[in-house]
Amino acid sequence: MQKVTKNFVNQFRKRFKAILNSDLTSNQIAMNFTIGILIGLLVPMGLQTIVVVIICALFSYNFVIIVFATLISNPFTVIFIYYSAFKIGEIFINSGISWIQVSKVLNNPELESILNLSFNSLKVIYTGLLIESVVLSILTYIFVYYIAIYVKSKRNIISSIISNK
Repeated sequence: MQKVTKNFVNQFRKRFKAILNSDLTSNQIAMNFTIGILIGLLVPMGLQTIVVVIICALFSYNFVIIVFATLISNPFTVIFIYYSAFKIGEIFINSGISWIQVSKVLNNPELESILNLSFNSLKVIYTGLLIESVVLSILTYIFVYYIAIYVKSKRNIISSIISNK
């Protein structure tokens, strides 16, 4: 198991360095990661790759970077993402969904009450997801931008040392 994990980490490092050493500027790399984070948080799992293909076809972004960044939402993290989005949405909308409302719908399932509860829940969750995605995408852009600048500057220093020899 440890060997598999070590191989995975090594492959991840190689691919990440290949992305950072590509011809993309630091701004382009950071923008691709940011778009991937936005798609990963705002688009439901299962539809993310389709949205990435469409966006990459329309705007010529880097497919690999965006798909990698959409992995922020995966079966291990989606519970935490949606729970925090629900809590954040409750704070900003002030229309929390209580267990009393849920039990009323479960005890007397009428179409109108089900649709009303569903609409309120989606409103709360997507408000929270929108706030989460804006904050995380800004932080991601800044973080990835400075990492890309650092890696590219190190690459330039090393290549200048090699060319001077």
